[in-house]
Amino acid sequence: MRADMDVEHVPLDVLFSVMAVSPCNTISAMMRTCRTLYNSPESSRLLLRDVLLASDKQIVSFLHFMLADPTTRFSYLRALTFAKGCFLGAAVDALRDLLVPSHPSLTIETLTSHDAEAVLASGMSSLYSWRMVSFASVPLLEPFARLTTLKYLTMDAADACASAFLRMLPASLVSVSLDFSDSMGSLTSMLRFRDYDAATFLNPILSLHCSTETLKVLEGSGFSLPRADTLDNPVYPHVWKVRASFKHGTWERMAVVYARAFPNLKHLVLNKYIEKRRYVPDTDSTRLVVSSETVRRGNREGQLKYGSWRSLRVVEGTLGDIYVLGLVCKVPQLHLKEAVAENMVPCLEAVLQDVQPDTLSLAIRGTTTGNASGTVHHLAGDSDTLRIIRR
Repeated sequence: MRADMDVEHVPLDVLFSVMAVSPCNTISAMMRTCRTLYNSPESSRLLLRDVLLASDKQIVSFLHFMLADPTTRFSYLRALTFAKGCFLGAAVDALRDLLVPSHPSLTIETLTSHDAEAVLASGMSSLYSWRMVSFASVPLLEPFARLTTLKYLTMDAADACASAFLRMLPASLVSVSLDFSDSMGSLTSMLRFRDYDAATFLNPILSLHCSTETLKVLEGSGFSLPRADTLDNPVYPHVWKVRASFKHGTWERMAVVYARAFPNLKHLVLNKYIEKRRYVPDTDSTRLVVSSETVRRGNREGQLKYGSWRSLRVVEGTLGDIYVLGLVCKVPQLHLKEAVAENMVPCLEAVLQDVQPDTLSLAIRGTTTGNASGTVHHLAGDSDTLRIIRR
C-alpha cells in the first residue's frame, strides 16, 4: 500500500482484514475516519465482538453509536465487560436506555463486571447512606435483570446489590463466577437493605435457583455456607465443576448439602477458608483441634446418612480443608495445593483412607522429610494403583 493512498481507495476486504486482527480502539478509530466503514455491518460486527466500558464518557458514546443503527448493531452485541463502576447520572441513564427491552435484537450472552457492586449501585444517592433502603431504589438493578439471554456471568467485588441481581435474574445461566468481596468501600457498604441476609443472599445454591436446569460450572469466593439444618435446597443436576471458598457459616454439613445440590459433580476445588492452625495436631489450642474433628465428624455423619457424590473424579484443595470435608466416596484424582508438613501426616493418612485415590499430587515440606516421605510411600506400597506425583 502506497503511503499517500487515501483510506477510501483501499479495497474494503483489505480494511476488514486489518480490522479483524486489530483491537477495538483501532477499529473504532478506523470507523471514525471512513463513513463507509462506519456504516458497514461488518465493521459493527468486528467492533462489538468484545466491548469494554470503563468510564462515563465511554458509556454515553457507546449508546449513541448503538442507536445510530439499532437494528443491526444490537444484534451483534453478545459480550459486555465493565472495568469499573460508580457511574454518574448521564452514564446511568445511558445504561438504562441501552438495556431497555425495546431493543428486541439485543442478545447479550456474556456479562463481565470487574467491579460488580460499584456498577450495579451506580446512581445511588449519597443521601441514602446509613439508611434502611429497598433494592427497588437501586436504579440499575432492574435494567440489568432484564438480560434474559445471559449464559456466562462473571462478577468480581460483588456484594448485596450483586446478590439481589442474581435472585432477580430470570436467565438460564450456564457458567457463573462470583467474587463476594468485603473490599468494597463504596456506598453499598454504608447501606442497609431491607430483607437482606448475607447467609441467604451470598449462598449461590439459593441465589441461582432460576438456573437449576442449565448451570454447568460454578466458581467463586466468599460464599456463605449453608445452614447446618438446611437440606431442602434447589438441585443442579448438570453442574460438573465447583470451585469455591467460603467466609460465612459452618462446615459441619457442607459436604452433604453440596452433594445434594450438585449430585453429578465431577470436579471439586476448595480454596483455603479456615485458618491453617485449626488443623495442626501439635497446636497449643486443644479447642481448635477439637473444632476441626467436630466439623469432620459432622460432615461424615451427614454423608453417611443422606448420601455423598457418586461421580466425583477430581478433588483439589489444602489438606486441612479436604480433611474436615470428611469425604466418604472414592476420588480417583486428589491434588493437594499446599505442601504437607510432617505433623500433618496423620491427616493425610485419614484423607487417603477416605477417598482411596488412584493419583495423588502433593509436595512435602519440612527440614527433615523422611517421616512424611516414608509414610506416603508406605501408603503407596499398600495399593496396586496409587500413583504419587511429587512437586
